[in-house]
Amino acid sequence: MPATLTVVLDSNIYIFGIARVMPSCEALLNVLSRGKWESRLRVITPHLVEREVTRSLEPIGLSASKLFYSILADVPWSGVTYEAPPDELMLKYLELGLAEEDAVIAAFTEWLGAKYLVSENRHFLEELKTEALQVVDAAEFLNMIEAGGILACTEKRVTRF
Repeated sequence: MPATLTVVLDSNIYIFGIARVMPSCEALLNVLSRGKWESRLRVITPHLVEREVTRSLEPIGLSASKLFYSILADVPWSGVTYEAPPDELMLKYLELGLAEEDAVIAAFTEWLGAKYLVSENRHFLEELKTEALQVVDAAEFLNMIEAGGILACTEKRVTRF
């Protein structure tokens, strides 16, 4: 059986996808939600991302927050992780020039051994240079999935979006 690929989605992927303001984010959430991933893919969500998403979706309405939590409750998501990454990893990313909240997400991604951090954050995309993880935007990650470069996906019939 192939190894499980672990990824972290930044808060903006959820916000832009659920609010339907960026088609690539919406499409990525849709593909991840309807895929039959079994043990091939795991999406880990740090508590900071949960907090940012719920705060940002609040003005949209309760249905947006409900959708977010229903996404987190499904495969390949593994819920929310409330543990903090080690301080030394935080310092590493602060020294690389990231803002504190961005450093937390990058440190979390490395700490849990995630190969990809999927984000639309230009600071991550343009400035973060590390061998510990790869930062890609939603369109690039979606293309990698669809091309079979990451995983082959067998679709379920249910679509949330």
